[in-house]
Amino acid sequence: MYNGDKLILRTTIGGVADTTVAALISSGFTLSSEMVDVTTKDSGGFSKKLPGIKSASISGSGIFNDDTSFNEISNRALEGIEETYTVINTEAGKSWSGNFLIASFEVNGDTSGAVQFSISLESTGPITYLAN
Repeated sequence: MYNGDKLILRTTIGGVADTTVAALISSGFTLSSEMVDVTTKDSGGFSKKLPGIKSASISGSGIFNDDTSFNEISNRALEGIEETYTVINTEAGKSWSGNFLIASFEVNGDTSGAVQFSISLESTGPITYLAN
């Protein structure tokens, strides 16, 4: 079992590669594979599936580390810019990396706290898995 604070999101910010995007309060990473139904009359009454399109998604919420990170991520969301992101589990020494587009980006806050954001990203190609 791993602590949630060990899952971090990194990308290139301000020309500096492998930069932590923000102080994430919550984060998630999902790998998916759409199943293709290939059931026939010869399947004996059971459905038969084959792996289909694979994808990955990243979600998170937190507080940006600085204005540069906020501006960079905001611009990517607005302009639909594809960029490489890496999700790292620092405790397990594992990471997943690939190109992603920002699917949604939300900023909110109240008068007594820091401005927070939430983000979701969708993969646009293959994902690389590294286990150290």
